[in-house]
Amino acid sequence: MYLLKKFQAHINVKWCNKGIFIKYLFKYVTKGLDCGKAYLERIRNGEDAPHDDETQTINEVKEYLDCRYICEQDACWRIFGFDIHRHFSPVERLPVHLPNENNIVYDAQANMSQVICNENLRKTILTEWFVANKLHPNARKLTYCEFPSKWRWIEKTKSWEPRQIGGKIGRLYYVHPSIGERYYLRMFLIHVKGAQSYEELRTYNGILYPTFKQACKTRGLLGDDQEWYSAFDEAAAWATSAQLRQLFVTMLLFCEVNDEYAFFERVWKSLTDDIQYRFREIIGNPNHQIPDNDLKNYLLDDLSILFSKNGGRIRDNNLPHVSDSTQSSYGNRLVEEELSYDTAELLLESEQLMSSLNDEQLHAFYAITDTVLDKKHGFFFVSGYGGTGKTYLWNAIITYIRAHRKIMITVASSGVTSLLLPGGRTAHSRFKIPCDLEGAICDIKKGTMLAELIQSTSLIIWDDALMTHRRAFETLDKTLRDLLSTHTSSVENIPFGGKVLVLGGDLRQILPVIESGTRSEIIDAAIVNSPLWQHVSILRLTKNMRLYSPKLDIHAQQELAAFSKWILDVGEGKIEATAREGEAEPTWIQIPSELLLMPAGDKLACIIETVYPEILTKYKDMQYLRTRAILTPTNELADSINSHIVSLIPGDEKQYLSCDKISKPPGTHESFDVLYPMEFLNSLNGNNFPQQKLTLKNGVPIILLQNINQSEGLCNAPD
Repeated sequence: MYLLKKFQAHINVKWCNKGIFIKYLFKYVTKGLDCGKAYLERIRNGEDAPHDDETQTINEVKEYLDCRYICEQDACWRIFGFDIHRHFSPVERLPVHLPNENNIVYDAQANMSQVICNENLRKTILTEWFVANKLHPNARKLTYCEFPSKWRWIEKTKSWEPRQIGGKIGRLYYVHPSIGERYYLRMFLIHVKGAQSYEELRTYNGILYPTFKQACKTRGLLGDDQEWYSAFDEAAAWATSAQLRQLFVTMLLFCEVNDEYAFFERVWKSLTDDIQYRFREIIGNPNHQIPDNDLKNYLLDDLSILFSKNGGRIRDNNLPHVSDSTQSSYGNRLVEEELSYDTAELLLESEQLMSSLNDEQLHAFYAITDTVLDKKHGFFFVSGYGGTGKTYLWNAIITYIRAHRKIMITVASSGVTSLLLPGGRTAHSRFKIPCDLEGAICDIKKGTMLAELIQSTSLIIWDDALMTHRRAFETLDKTLRDLLSTHTSSVENIPFGGKVLVLGGDLRQILPVIESGTRSEIIDAAIVNSPLWQHVSILRLTKNMRLYSPKLDIHAQQELAAFSKWILDVGEGKIEATAREGEAEPTWIQIPSELLLMPAGDKLACIIETVYPEILTKYKDMQYLRTRAILTPTNELADSINSHIVSLIPGDEKQYLSCDKISKPPGTHESFDVLYPMEFLNSLNGNNFPQQKLTLKNGVPIILLQNINQSEGLCNAPD
């Protein structure tokens, strides 16, 4: 409506979320002139007169004319010579052809022998890109697509020259995958910088491959399992067999290996070195060789244990079956793992933790542990803002309960928080909570190891619970009542099947994230609005224990106390807020000037230098990196900061490219993916996805964008 009022004209607005809309836009701009239908009629003496006086006939077809229509506004606009439309930036279309297969244009009357011998006709934009890379070292920093941004093509001399001003966008001609070699050549031209010949494009790690397809596959540019093979081979150069087995299980459980059986057959011998060694030690023969079939079975038995520890089953993957004569007769490994703790050590640790709890923490500690040891049911919520010692309290409770040989489950709403809990997992992975919560139950079947673990559990601790949608708790409630009613029917009417559930969090912090949700929808999604909340007992922690740290001097304590009070006032809505123009309610607050940086020059460099003043010497110091971080409101800004910091760190860069492909919806045309060229998919940078090109250096820390293997600490965490 705003655009219609402003321009007083026909406006077509599209939500540009598909490539076909961009094509429609260009078709709309260049579709041609406005047309009008005109009817010409001859009137004589008040009647329709014939067009042909000789034949005295009326031709109604000729009376209609298809004309160009120019209104007065259009005419005035064109008289003044205003732009009709504009195309920016200019585009250089780049040909893609195999050696000696470029198109040439020649005079039909020309002598063919002279045409064939004309070397100038062999020069193309692509071949001269190779030449420019040979002659100019600076040119080798660009891919074929990027080249027109810094260099310009001179058609007269058929050569590339450095640009003085401006720039163009390079666009490769589209090549359908069915074309074969030219398609794979195009893929190389998108990613490879500074190539000086076709042969160099086909060369990787000193090996010249006979075809572009084979070279693409070796570089990991094709959507197959090569990336997993390459990752495994890289790890096999230094990792032990036990570490490689864990890596293999992680890849099969948490990554997208297409052919698990082929992967296993390729790498299984690398996974068995220590198994061979163990058997040689047992029998006292350093030259003993275990037959391959037996060795595979021993390996599969070890892998089966790893799959179980990580919440999976080996039979759910396309792997060889374990021989009955070799398969171990283990019980429930999940239960055994929870009972394997050293109770004497845990009891000593719990006594040390209890001795330093404050009165509020002790009250919460005994309220929870007494309920567990008395075998009662309970539902608690420990409320406390950051610094009040919730994590410390959790550790005290966990060590105390496990020291009494009780089974407990520790989960959190995020992978970061789960790492702070001994044996912690995310709630969704531990309880198999589905993504669609409407009327659902957790994917836990009766009789499984996980079901038996839950039935044997005395206590469940769920930290950062307020980040999770209330329906997730209601789903867990239905699941626990169903599982536990197998042995005791009376628990069907008790919240969470009679288990002791302890939630932790702070209502001042992050509530459940509702995409495009209103404030009322976000509040409604909180656990406090669930029917289960009427059964909760609230335990409050209000003392900021960070202020009592012996490492802080008086000045630091005063600064921390002032900052803590300001944060608390923000959370409780005590800070005066203002509304910007067009906003219905005030949501903006003034940040104190002492918390702000006032850079005079480059803002990005200033904040990096302030947060990481010794990054060049301490970029490998994990403790240094753990104590500082930069939070940004957008992914784009985070990428800029990361790129800048990586550029400062010494060492050679190594780039990793993503494999992007279209998930074809049902009922679409076979050539649906043709609408989305690879370079277009590479350009997309959505939320929770890494950039298409990941640049790393030796020693640079990385962050996982999703949880991969929580038991090994591979979570979406800052360290």
